[in-house]
Amino acid sequence: MTEERSKLIEDNLMFAYSMANKFCGVPIEYDDLIGIANYGLVKAAQKFDYGAGYSFTTYAGKVISNEILQFLRKQKKHLYVLSLEEPIQDTENITLEDTIADKEDGFGEVEAIMVIQSSIDYLNDREFSAVALSIDLPGVSQAQRAKKLGVSQSIYSRYLSSAKRKIRACFFKI
Repeated sequence: MTEERSKLIEDNLMFAYSMANKFCGVPIEYDDLIGIANYGLVKAAQKFDYGAGYSFTTYAGKVISNEILQFLRKQKKHLYVLSLEEPIQDTENITLEDTIADKEDGFGEVEAIMVIQSSIDYLNDREFSAVALSIDLPGVSQAQRAKKLGVSQSIYSRYLSSAKRKIRACFFKI
C-alpha cells in the first residue's frame, strides 16, 4: 500500500468510527462493528479512483455501509438464536425453558375433554363419537377411526368438520 493510501486511511479513521456508530443499534459487539468499519475503510482506500469525480468519504461511506450490511446478512441466522437456559429479562432465575409447556402435563387433554363435555348438547351422536375418537386415539389415522365407527373415512371427516364448525360457533361466537 502506498504512503498516500495509508495517509488517506489514517485521516479518515474518525469517519469510519462515525459510520460504525450509525449501526450501533444492531446486535453486533461494538468492537466488531469498528473492525468491520475499519476493514471497509481500508478496502475503500485500496479501490478508490481519484479521477472518478466524487470525494473519498462519499465512496468510503458506501463501502463501509455495505461491509457492515453484508456482515449482518451473513450473521443474521446466528444473531437471534435464543438459549433455553438463558434467564428471561425482568425475572428472577426463570428461563425460557421453564415457560415452555410440557406436552406430557395433560392440561391439553383436560381442556379438550371439558370442551367435548360441554358440547354434548350441540353435537349429534355421530359428531360426538367422531370427536371423542379423535381425542382417544391421537396417533391413529382417520381411516382407522372411521372403521371403528363403521363408516367410511370421508363420512368420518364430514362428522369431524361438522362438529368443529358447531363447537366454534358455540364457544367462539364466530
